Amino acid sequence: MRKAFALFAPAVILAGASAASAALPAVGGGSAASAVRDCAAATSPETVDPDVLIQRGWKAAQYERDGEKVEAELAIFGKERGAPIVMLSKDAAVCVVVGGLSSSAAFGELRSSFGEAFTSAGSKGGDLRYMAGRDFVLLKPTGSKQEPAFRATVVELGEKK
Repeated sequence: MRKAFALFAPAVILAGASAASAALPAVGGGSAASAVRDCAAATSPETVDPDVLIQRGWKAAQYERDGEKVEAELAIFGKERGAPIVMLSKDAAVCVVVGGLSSSAAFGELRSSFGEAFTSAGSKGGDLRYMAGRDFVLLKPTGSKQEPAFRATVVELGEKK
C-alpha cells in the first residue's frame, strides 16, 4: 500500500501545487505578514505544527483520488478570501506562504509591510531576508508580469534535537 501511494503521491502534490499557483489570490502586505507570523508560530527547528495554523484560523485542503481521501506529502492551508496560501512539507521544517499581487508594483507594498513587521536581515540576488523572532524569512517575487506573485519561506533557526 505504501509503495502504491509513493508512486502517485508526486502527481497529487504537483496537481495541488499547480492548482494553487493557477488561482493565487491577490494579497495585501498586511495579510501576507500576518500569514508569515502564523507560520513562524507553527515552525520549530524539527517540524511545522499544522495544529497551530488551524488554531489561528487556517483550514487544511483535502486531497482525493477517485473519490477517496488520500494523505499527501504537501499540506496546503487557506484562510479567508484575500489571504495567501500556506504550504508545509511533512518532511521538512519549512512553512511557505504564497500569494498573488495586484501588480508588479505591489511587491513594493509587500516589502514595506515586511519591513515594518519584521527585522531586515539584508538581501541577496533579489531575495529579501527578514527575521521574525527566531525565524528566518526569505521573501522573493515570483509569477510573471501578467500574474505577479510572491513566496515567503519561513524556517526557524535553531538546533535540532
